[in-house]
Amino acid sequence: MNMQNHLRRAVLGTLIAASLQAVPALGADKVATFSYPINPSYTYNGRCPGGFAPIDFHMYYDPSSALKGWHMGEDWNGYLANGDACGNNDEGADVRSIGDGTIVSATDQGTGRGNVLITRHTLPDDRQTQVDLACYHLQRFERTSGTVYAGTLVAKLGRTGGVPAHLHCEATLVSATGTKVNPWHDVCTNAGTNQSTPGHCTDNPNAVKRPFMTAANAARYISPSLLLESRMNGVAYSIPATDGIVKVTVGKRAPGGFAYVSKGSDRRSIKRAVEAGWIKYGLLRQESSGWVYLTDSNRLVMHPNVQYGVLPLVSGLGLAIAYPNDTQRSMEELARFDLVQEANDAGLKYIDPDAMVRNPPYASGSDYDFYAMPATKTTNATKGDANFKHTVLVAIHRTEPWTRRQSAVWDADQRAWSAWKSRGYTIP
Repeated sequence: MNMQNHLRRAVLGTLIAASLQAVPALGADKVATFSYPINPSYTYNGRCPGGFAPIDFHMYYDPSSALKGWHMGEDWNGYLANGDACGNNDEGADVRSIGDGTIVSATDQGTGRGNVLITRHTLPDDRQTQVDLACYHLQRFERTSGTVYAGTLVAKLGRTGGVPAHLHCEATLVSATGTKVNPWHDVCTNAGTNQSTPGHCTDNPNAVKRPFMTAANAARYISPSLLLESRMNGVAYSIPATDGIVKVTVGKRAPGGFAYVSKGSDRRSIKRAVEAGWIKYGLLRQESSGWVYLTDSNRLVMHPNVQYGVLPLVSGLGLAIAYPNDTQRSMEELARFDLVQEANDAGLKYIDPDAMVRNPPYASGSDYDFYAMPATKTTNATKGDANFKHTVLVAIHRTEPWTRRQSAVWDADQRAWSAWKSRGYTIP
């Protein structure tokens, strides 16, 4: 698609006549939609001098005799200075809210999960996507209801549920109707005979080498780190008055879909801010011929050394532009998320996230990295089964990964690829 088709010349007479104002950027802490539940540099009174980090990641298969299932969250643990885990010495460490939201529940769920806190957070995107974050094994709750903010102390890390001290976090998408989408229980379709250790799942009783997960269940989840790191850093501006175009710049590449406008505690995507009458046009970009704008700001990739702007219609606004993390780990989590969503959209039954591969031999390109995952249409496939023969493929642009992502499916029955489909411009 020709991006130029989405450019619209603003009403140049109005904009040229309007005064320009350059406003200073606020501190980086003003932009954060999210933050980690435990600061990675937190040493917990010297008991874990190596800080905190995830030890087990989202959506991997654990073949151990105790678990035998899929790990749908991330496990955080404290470390010693030499890099070894600090055992139960991190018990009692602060657990904080990842962002502004509300507490859904704070309950003791017994063996396997222990004390579990669920918080709900709304993203400032076009859909106002809601995400539930569940934290397991907590020693105790510091908050059990009400509103929370980024950094609010909500609990203490523990080992309830009969496990060593650590923090298990898993993030799930909430449906458009606001109904909770299985936020803290197993993803098993048939809980009971197929249920393994809480937090893990054996979805397919016929799988003899490895249980597989249904695409529909997997599509409810998102990697906590991917969710947090996509909106953790960036730049923020205060727009106190309506005196013309406010000029802003960015320090690194930033997708327009991760920018939002705030008025008090209300945060809205660029599109929704235009619809609310807060700003006019959307994100503006200065060119030699004048100011231009995109009809869909989600398609815009903002670059350093380019002048951007907004035209406020009301006073007291803020503009925040997030810088998503482009590390290889983030790209793998982004690819896994897109692969799962495409498999679910295509109506595939089982997937094998653990078998995801990067740049398979049948897909290559100078500008894109490709990721593939096997899938099946049937309900009783096993590893190596002839029915487990379809492939989901995702292409992620190497320099603009958040705005240029596509997916396709190889149908082995038809021996044909589907057409490439855009995966959107933000996540989830």
